[in-house]
Amino acid sequence: KKIYEDAQAKATEIGKQQVGTIDAGSTFNRGSDKVGDLTGRGNNRGVESTLGDMQGDAALWAANDSLGDGAADIGIINAGGLRNDLDPNNDKIVTYQEARDVLPFGNTNAVVTLTGKQLVTLFEQQWQPAGAQRPVLWLGVSNNVSYQYTTDQETVDGVTVTRGHVFNLTVNGKKVTDDATYKVAGNSFLLAGGDNFTVFQQGTGYVDTGFVDLDGFVAYLKAHPGVKANKN
Repeated sequence: KKIYEDAQAKATEIGKQQVGTIDAGSTFNRGSDKVGDLTGRGNNRGVESTLGDMQGDAALWAANDSLGDGAADIGIINAGGLRNDLDPNNDKIVTYQEARDVLPFGNTNAVVTLTGKQLVTLFEQQWQPAGAQRPVLWLGVSNNVSYQYTTDQETVDGVTVTRGHVFNLTVNGKKVTDDATYKVAGNSFLLAGGDNFTVFQQGTGYVDTGFVDLDGFVAYLKAHPGVKANKN
């Protein structure tokens, strides 16, 4: 019992350590339950969130930090990988425990190469197939990615589903072309095709950094004091 209590006390001590700070005007929450509110709280996995986009930035930074500049072109994360809002007490100080509460699974950071055509498919797969638990699973992406989309309805085996159609996809301000290649950084679960993002299984040049995503996130926070929300 004493060994357990000592370990628990040590873990609590580590959890209280400050690993980052947040800009006074920024919040990093998961998807808001209020439509169109990027800063509100909730657990809506079908909408864009400031926390998701921040994690896209962190994934991109961590891949290039561990593998070298140019190792990744964009960063991405699945909404289901975010298990808590960051800085829930809103004191603008991020502790190790708060960071871990966001990314508790212990996935590793990885990079895989997709063609431009596959990248479009990736974002269209946010609209989930018939039989999926949720109709939409929104991807958090790094700030150098932009796209537009339309939706329509399709009936598959008697089940009506929403389909997304992505256009004007850009990376670093340049339009994505079908035959160009893009190195995508994210967690090992997602890049293996998790959450029905099966296009990742068609990717090439998969590289696992060997670094746990939480460690990469903590390093990102330390390198970006006063981190600001890009789309707040």
